[in-house]
Amino acid sequence: DRNNQRALHTLKVLMCGSLGGIVNSVAMTPTEFLRNNMIILSRNVAKSPTDLLQQLYHREQSLLKTFSCLYGALWVTALREGFGCGFYFLTFDTLRHNKFLKERTEGSKIKSLLHLIFSGSCSGMMYWVAALPFDSIKTRLQVAYFKNENVSFLEILKTYRFKQYYNGWQVAIGRGIPGAGTTLTIYTLVTEKLKKIA
Repeated sequence: DRNNQRALHTLKVLMCGSLGGIVNSVAMTPTEFLRNNMIILSRNVAKSPTDLLQQLYHREQSLLKTFSCLYGALWVTALREGFGCGFYFLTFDTLRHNKFLKERTEGSKIKSLLHLIFSGSCSGMMYWVAALPFDSIKTRLQVAYFKNENVSFLEILKTYRFKQYYNGWQVAIGRGIPGAGTTLTIYTLVTEKLKKIA
């Protein structure tokens, strides 16, 4: 059945995108811990990422505890990337194969290109719509360490209002739309060219 095949394809795209994001979070979590703390700490406190790592190790006095701090927000990052990347690729795939849009853009290179850019741009927007609440929680947990704040996930859930999860949405989506629009458009165009050559 065609509907069942489409539903299965949609599920596969969502799952593959989510899995890619979750795996990616292993690399992103410690680097974002350093980046976020470098942003909030003054230059006198944290001169470089290496200096920040040394301070972290000095405070914890254990390599295991240092890694534990760096990866403390791993599960929240995995949720952010899982939801974000899942909807990122799902949105792109859905809009790229949308019958209504395809019928109105086929036969015109400019319209087809605009369709591609539109699909990629919407993907970037949907990434942050899905990911930003988790990103807000992750950032709050990560920057609490050097500020000597004892913040927990449950405490954030109790005290945050809905709009606080989307603080900075203008910047996030403003970055996500052109970024994804460009990335996915170039990726698709180059892939199609290489297929023709092969």
